[in-house]
Formats: sequence, structure tokens, C-alpha cells
Amino acid sequence: MNEYQEALNCFTECWGCTKPEYYNDVMNKLRIEKERKELLQNLVDKATPKKPLKQEWGYNYQSYGGGYTSGECPDCGSSVGSGDNYCSRCSKKIDWSNEDD
Repeated sequence: MNEYQEALNCFTECWGCTKPEYYNDVMNKLRIEKERKELLQNLVDKATPKKPLKQEWGYNYQSYGGGYTSGECPDCGSSVGSGDNYCSRCSKKIDWSNEDD
């Protein structure tokens, strides 16, 4: 579990543990808490690696004939190469391992 997931878990467990005295305060705090939870969830999603879509092996003539793998980012569809650990468009972490989950 990464640090973002731990923070999200802690946040979710503490959801609603404080009880302000006034309705407007409650509604404002809930709105802020919801925004924070969504932000944390987005960070968790970005930091959790996913395998690229449509993986294809190719041949790179410019790097002395070495092979490479390319694919699409699973979140935004942008092109990613096997040397990319993150998508350059949306920052999604890419998993190039050969293991199937």
C-alpha cells in the first residue's frame, strides 16, 4: 500500500468524527472534506501502476537496433514507450512488468 492509499484510508475512517454545533459549519466542513477525499483518491489512482493498453513490440533503428515496447496510457490513451514509467500527459504510473495480475 502506498502513502496516498494510507492517507485516504485514514481520512475515510475519520470521516464525520467531529460534530460542529451549527448546520452551516457542518455543511461547509463536509464540502471541504469531500473535496479533500476526491483529491486523495485521484493521487491514489495516479500512483497505482496500471499496464498500458495495446502493447506492441517494435524495432528502434535510432538506438543501434534495439527493441522497444509501446502502448497506450490506460487513463488518457496517450502514447507511452517502455522507457516511460509515467504518462507524459496525465502522470499515470505505468507498469511494464511481464506479470499478469
